[in-house]
This record gives sequence, C-alpha cells and structure tokens, in this order.
Amino acid sequence: MAALTESPAWRALEAHHRAIGDVHLRTLFADDPQRGERMTAEAAGIYFDYSKNRITRDTLKLLLDLANAVGLRDRIDAMFRGDKINVSENRAVLHVALRAPRVLLQARRTSFAKASACHDIRSSRASITIFELLRLEVARTHLARFAFL
Repeated sequence: MAALTESPAWRALEAHHRAIGDVHLRTLFADDPQRGERMTAEAAGIYFDYSKNRITRDTLKLLLDLANAVGLRDRIDAMFRGDKINVSENRAVLHVALRAPRVLLQARRTSFAKASACHDIRSSRASITIFELLRLEVARTHLARFAFL
C-alpha cells in the first residue's frame, strides 16, 4: 500500500481541511441548528460532545472513508483476536490483553503482592529484597503476553 499521506482518501481530507479551515464555529452552528445534538455520543456513562470542533458531516464521511481505506476495522478485529499487531515487540497489544479475565486476575495478584511488599519496606518490616520487588514489577508489566496462549 502506498504511504497513507499519498492515498486518495487522505488527499480528499486535506482538501476538505483547506476548504473549512477558516470557517468559524459560529458559522457552523448557524448553518446547522441541530449540530449541538447531532454531534454528540454517549456510552458507558461518558458523554462526548464533538460539536465544538471544526468538523462537518463531510468531515465525518471523509474520516470514515480514510478509516475504510486503511483497513481500520480489520486492525481492530486483529487487536481483539489477540493477533501480534505490536510490531515493535512482536506481540499482542497489552491494553486489550489485560481485559482477559485470567490475565486481569493474575495482574491484580501481582499488583497486590507488590503493594504489600512496598508497605513492608516503608514500615521497615521488609522480608523482600529489592530484587524481588523488581521481579514483581517486571512480572506485572509482562503479564498480558500470556493472555492469548
């Protein structure tokens, strides 16, 4: 595939940006009285209002065209399947792996052990060496590697 910035979808988005780059938000609200209601989303208790950004219906369409052109849906599906999409480390991405119940439980156990060890060290009751504490930290940061084994 050609470079992203050379794709027709990217170029269309750039042209659109040049066309609306100087349009004031007041103009966008005046031209679209329903903008404040239409350009919002709510899910899981989070309210997202993107009406106060310099975007239009055309902008959204062009962004979706770009996402489709680069295969974003396929990449998202690969992430949730646990495919090795972290190319720099040749593994699955951690933030999704940590949502796997067995990995999350193991991560919580390790974090609890580390917190307990830190408390012991602070209160001078340490029965753990600094090397054991470092081992716990390394284990916590690499737990998600095993989510999809």
